[in-house]
Amino acid sequence: MAIRVLSVEDAEKLMKLSIKAGNEMIINGAEIYRAEDTVERILNSNKNISEAECVFTYSSILITFYYENKAYTAIKKVKDRKVNLEKVSLINSLSREFVSSSMNLDLAESLLEKIINSEEISEYKKTIMSALGCSLFTLTIGRSFKDFLAAFFATIISQIFLRVTRAGGRKYFMETLIGGLIATIFALIFSRLNLIDKVENVIVGSILILFPGLSLTNAVRDIMNGDMVSGMVGFIHAIFVAIALALGVGIMIKLNVFFGA
Repeated sequence: MAIRVLSVEDAEKLMKLSIKAGNEMIINGAEIYRAEDTVERILNSNKNISEAECVFTYSSILITFYYENKAYTAIKKVKDRKVNLEKVSLINSLSREFVSSSMNLDLAESLLEKIINSEEISEYKKTIMSALGCSLFTLTIGRSFKDFLAAFFATIISQIFLRVTRAGGRKYFMETLIGGLIATIFALIFSRLNLIDKVENVIVGSILILFPGLSLTNAVRDIMNGDMVSGMVGFIHAIFVAIALALGVGIMIKLNVFFGA
């Protein structure tokens, strides 16, 4: 383990590095225990740093440590959530390299910024791949090529609408509800035009991308690792997303029945 003798300036840089690393991991879909472990590894690799603690949730980060009997504390609100597990892996690898080598804080921060600002998959490619995954699931459960095509286009259309709602600052509940509405609307339209075999298969396939699978998985893993508060928050988040999705689909199905489908 590398040992670093810190100055006051270095202690401030260490705090900045830790906050950035933890925030970016939470944003990109890391489990709470993994993000905490990464930050604690960075902090504990430094000489003259003691009582390093970090408390993360899905909406905030709190880090504190002592340097020369002086407490350093920082808190940051997590304002965004997305999924980019490649960035999570790269930051985790950077923390391990930082601990095991003689890498200085300036270089570590530079490499972290490079990871944060690295080019991501374009929205166009994300939309196409999401639609392909959902439509393949529809093909698996229904074995109908018409349903496959319908789910593909319904997913693309719903994802385009969701990009617009995100730009308008919609929160996750309304975003998911709107996504369920749009996907179901187009599935029902395709059904009215007799372009599909089973409307339920198209609906299930086209909303698959909206299901809170990652949130639910991370919540269970956090609970299993003893992070009960973060795990329960993540679990409740997943439940509310599922409720929003069910409402979006259910409202359109009820309206369809009411108007005599």
